[in-house]
Amino acid sequence: MKGKIIFKTYDPKKPTKCGIRLFVLVDSDTGYVHSIIPYYGKLTGDVYNLPYSEKPLTSRIVLSLMDKLGLSVSGVEGYHLFTDRYYSSVKLAQELDNQKCHTTGTIIADRVGNPKPVRQGAMKKMKSGDTCSYRSRNVLLMGWKDKRVVLMMSTYHDTSMEKIVTIQKGGQQKEIQKPVCVLDYAKHVGGINRSDHYCATYAFIRKSLKWWRKLFFWCLEVCIVNSYILYSSHKTHMGVKLMSHVRY
Repeated sequence: MKGKIIFKTYDPKKPTKCGIRLFVLVDSDTGYVHSIIPYYGKLTGDVYNLPYSEKPLTSRIVLSLMDKLGLSVSGVEGYHLFTDRYYSSVKLAQELDNQKCHTTGTIIADRVGNPKPVRQGAMKKMKSGDTCSYRSRNVLLMGWKDKRVVLMMSTYHDTSMEKIVTIQKGGQQKEIQKPVCVLDYAKHVGGINRSDHYCATYAFIRKSLKWWRKLFFWCLEVCIVNSYILYSSHKTHMGVKLMSHVRY
């Protein structure tokens, strides 16, 4: 939204550049939204009384969302969390590993807690197809260069590679080696995109300058999408033909 609110955020890389930021925990397979935390600026941690006050806000957000998951399923042991570089850090991965929860995600090279060679740009001189890895206790940091360097963090994967076939310019096929952690990340990180796609397909949000109204109707859309996801999962398990999303 573009209304006048103090905690409105602007991100030039997003299709919708202005709006209310929401931190969301989503099932990576179905797109089911489990819990959300709206961003209210610097006061976010105080508004929600977030734990782990000694950690950065992004880490506190992730840990708080995982705590909410743990309350509903009796702990987060055995779960695997996928995050993008906005949240990922070595300290966050170590904290989740202490809770016996795996994490995988992209990470910024100069993030605090990264090994010194990574922060000093050791991966900038890599050639296409090269890999470089470091380990900080139980956290793997692995760089792989395709068109650009991709830096991954994981407490679940090792440095193993897998052969895949890609389509080059002109339709030619080429076999390349790609890290398994990159393949897993690409496969599972799109859960939130699936949820957003469901919400946007038959959206009933109307223009409004009142931020609370936009947030309320978005939450209502998420409830409808969540119910359709549960309906689809149940009917698929029963072997019954699904009703279309628009008819539902």
